[in-house]
Amino acid sequence: MKKRSTILIAGMLLAISSLSAQVNIESLCAKTFQKFRDHPVLSFQFRLSQPNKVSTGAITAELDWTGTTPYPFKNFKMKIVDDRPFELYMLSGNVHYYNSRKDKMINGTILRSGGLLFNQKVDQLGLLINCTMLLGSPQQLGAKLGSIDGDLQEIKYDVDGFKANLWIDINDFEIKKIVLPGEQTTIYEVMTYRWSHDITKIDWTLPDATINEEFSVGGPKIGDDLSEVSFETYDSKEIKLSQLKGNVILLDFWGTWCRPCIAAMPKIQKLHEQFKDKGLIVLGPTYKEKGDPITLAEKKEITYQIVKGDPLEEFFALNKTGVPLLFIIDQNGFLVDYIVGDQQKQGSEHINKVLSGLLKL
Repeated sequence: MKKRSTILIAGMLLAISSLSAQVNIESLCAKTFQKFRDHPVLSFQFRLSQPNKVSTGAITAELDWTGTTPYPFKNFKMKIVDDRPFELYMLSGNVHYYNSRKDKMINGTILRSGGLLFNQKVDQLGLLINCTMLLGSPQQLGAKLGSIDGDLQEIKYDVDGFKANLWIDINDFEIKKIVLPGEQTTIYEVMTYRWSHDITKIDWTLPDATINEEFSVGGPKIGDDLSEVSFETYDSKEIKLSQLKGNVILLDFWGTWCRPCIAAMPKIQKLHEQFKDKGLIVLGPTYKEKGDPITLAEKKEITYQIVKGDPLEEFFALNKTGVPLLFIIDQNGFLVDYIVGDQQKQGSEHINKVLSGLLKL
């Protein structure tokens, strides 16, 4: 009897393993991604489980996909209708939002706060869209097959520290569950889907009296005077930005625990070397630092000044934006531009353009 049970269990495990092996990750991701794009109207009910919190809701979204790049997502419009109707659209990564009254337009540029505006306003739909976008480039993003549970196949992602396990129905090609692992695991379940091609025309015209402003989660805004800001160095000296007037200042907030920050350091170092004799001063404030940033900087041959950024966490809204976070301040101490997150090539090109303009190169 024991031997028969062992054989039966082994057979079941082999069957499950065989079923998982038959799943073509590229095909499954492509079909699920395409179903999402092929249906401009999506209604769904969800349940979100977080530590000590469970929330449920229903959302209807109208999407007009105009772009072809699957990740990062760009060039689409959407109208979200729930208990507080509002409309939001994204064009070339820039996010624009207005409420049902259309009395105020809030903008978030792709380099500054577009992602923050998108995540804050779209909320649960944003999580579903973000994770759906991962399906557009499984090979490039290192997707891996995980466990299988009935008709649900797990697809695992780890993109620059963002981990998401997507459970996809292999018959319906729908994301049924999203698990965000970590110290506090979040489980997002989609209980029902309704798909449709019947999209209504979204009117993006606004009244002449509409107020237009840039989105902000707090912290400095373009044009603010930052000359009174000061930093403490790791050898207990003070650096006041007011003493650096006449120079363009680049603040690169980072941490030894932040992989995108460390990856960007050679580019910041290159800017330092390229423009230091032309009037640029680079400072590298650390955030939530528990490591040894000075040693790491020396190891990577970083020669610009590393300073402490934590005392200015609230002032720069670091707890809202995270790092990397970069600020460019002009010769008179006024904020000219800032970049939120890892913007890679587009961010580097933009920084060079802004610095060249300020330094009149």
